[in-house]
Amino acid sequence: MSKGLAVASLARQLGIVGVNPGGTLARIEAGSRQPDADMVERIETVTAKAVCAADMFQTRLQWLRSNRPEKFIQDETAVCEAAE
Repeated sequence: MSKGLAVASLARQLGIVGVNPGGTLARIEAGSRQPDADMVERIETVTAKAVCAADMFQTRLQWLRSNRPEKFIQDETAVCEAAE
């Protein structure tokens, strides 16, 4: 079985439907798409917790830092000064 078919099969097993379920799962894996809490639970169950919520959170955070840096505070001293 090719890797593409395996990904699509896993996506369907997780309940991902649509035109390209494998693509959706790939975006979750890359961090460009954030799964809902129920999907996180299904991923943990299907992978026997080899992939956990903390892993997905870190992947998403890394993706955001690389692709959406404007979402993060750039100057931490500004936050401290504003709080005082």
